[in-house]
Amino acid sequence: MSQTRGATVEAERIRQSIFRVLSVIQASQEYPTLHSAESQAVKPTPLYALITEHAEPQLVEGLLLIAVALRVHNERHGRKLFDNAGDVGYLNETTRSSLSMKDACDKIIHADDLRLGGGTKPWEVKEFDRQLPGPYVIATAHLRGINRRKPWKADLDIWAFCEAATRLTQHL
Repeated sequence: MSQTRGATVEAERIRQSIFRVLSVIQASQEYPTLHSAESQAVKPTPLYALITEHAEPQLVEGLLLIAVALRVHNERHGRKLFDNAGDVGYLNETTRSSLSMKDACDKIIHADDLRLGGGTKPWEVKEFDRQLPGPYVIATAHLRGINRRKPWKADLDIWAFCEAATRLTQHL
């Protein structure tokens, strides 16, 4: 397989993972409403059960696939892929320093805990409040881990991460 063909296949796999992540978010747009109703209901609805069971694992797997593929490509091809990729979140709750795309990939790969949050209850987190076309849930991933015996925390804007990843695939 030629290097050009390999990069094309790699880029397509990343784009498919991006699409899957965005599809899960879109399909989960009613999750907060279902959750609120669910907390008051005696019997879980089948839709709520389906979303609860599959949405988060699918989202985490998709983010991990994107992060690993981009980091591997970056290591193989000169380590300049992330130049000018932009910021996609915040690192450390107290200092709120910007989280670069490269650091986001590293944090996703090395996180001990990755939890989803959004702009509506039950998460009650509205980290990345920006207008998006359509009825989208503002999706945030909260990542936690330990590096050199020091705990770290990061908040990832999943939409910004997917937008940056999509732009990066154009350079593969």
